Amino acid sequence: MVSLVSLLLVAVNSSLVGDGSYYLLRAIQTQQIFQLPGRQGINAVREAPLLAGLATGISNTHMLTVLEGVGFVLLPALAWTLALMAARVSKVQFTLVAVACGLCFATMIIFSVSELTLVLPLVVLASVLLTRPSQLSGWHAAQVLLAVALLIFSHESVAPCAVLLVVLALVRARARLGGADIGISIVVAALSAIALAASLWTLAYRPNSNSAYFLSNIEHLRPTSMVQLIVGATCLIGWALAQGIEGNAGRVRWLLLVLAVLFTSFGIGTAIRGGPRTAYASRGICVLVIVVVQVLLLFDWVRLTRSTTNNPGIRLSPGGTRGAAGFLVAVMVVPVVGAFNWSIVVGQFRSMITQQIGATPAEELTGTRDAVYLWPWTNTTMSAVLRSNVTNGVVANRDTINPFPMTATEGQIPPAYRWGG
Repeated sequence: MVSLVSLLLVAVNSSLVGDGSYYLLRAIQTQQIFQLPGRQGINAVREAPLLAGLATGISNTHMLTVLEGVGFVLLPALAWTLALMAARVSKVQFTLVAVACGLCFATMIIFSVSELTLVLPLVVLASVLLTRPSQLSGWHAAQVLLAVALLIFSHESVAPCAVLLVVLALVRARARLGGADIGISIVVAALSAIALAASLWTLAYRPNSNSAYFLSNIEHLRPTSMVQLIVGATCLIGWALAQGIEGNAGRVRWLLLVLAVLFTSFGIGTAIRGGPRTAYASRGICVLVIVVVQVLLLFDWVRLTRSTTNNPGIRLSPGGTRGAAGFLVAVMVVPVVGAFNWSIVVGQFRSMITQQIGATPAEELTGTRDAVYLWPWTNTTMSAVLRSNVTNGVVANRDTINPFPMTATEGQIPPAYRWGG
């Protein structure tokens, strides 16, 4: 499901949402990764397909957009898929990862320009593998080492996740599962510590205004859609844990299930109305969600290693895992609807700029339903990416300061770069 949705998003050029068109133009101009302090490491990976295309001489901005989508959308989908596959050994792990994927991938991926769309599934993948009850195979060891290495200079908000990765790695090393497991765990702990140091350095010496924005959204419980979805997911997990309750107390299960369905439905509807604005505002809460998942994975790992006949640890029925999978599938409606709406917006952009010469106000471009997909300071750069030739018009917001003259847009990329090649 995750892979299918990601392919749909790439097909409708969703990597251009938000700042995506600006990232693409900067790559064309400089032939280098986007230089955002403290995030160069993860951007080198995310922009590798795009830069490879530029290096081979591709000038078709449509093809370059697809390559950008490979890094921005398909790589996060791959990381989540690997995490889900690794979590299949445990009902508890699978439930936690499926819910986390629904909360984070489904709500954030339409704003794929954010580095966190790849950072967070890498954290989850590493955490799942570090809490695996058996020795790591060579394949899994490679996955966890690569995942943690990619977190170095990835995003300043990864700091709390890195702390927990250090703890998970040291706890695993202390468990002495044998073979090369101890050495791998120590290396993971060291890499996680480096990622933590890089994040703290960025916060101290190259602060980003988004960090304060993240904290503000968490403090004020924004966006509403994420709060509703989290409540729905919490009720779902409660329902899964209550499967063994019988008698009158068993009615609690049905109450939790009803609340899970209601809050999840409300959250999906609210997220759809918010469009990419929801994804943009959800990033701080998504980091918090992943931290909670890491803590729960650690708790489950400790209980599992200390389990006895009288204290078998947490047990979930197959119904609980199916419920988590159902939650994941249901929340995928959000990016699917977003993909449909975005394809309409791109079509309107293309139609407007190829039929007119000069400036067209963005407010006249889309209807009320699609207004949330407009990004004031990048609507003009979207025009540069979507143009068929240098005589095409541009789209800009009325309140944008000095979006013209036309030569400013024409000069952003060489005339050879155009939609359709």
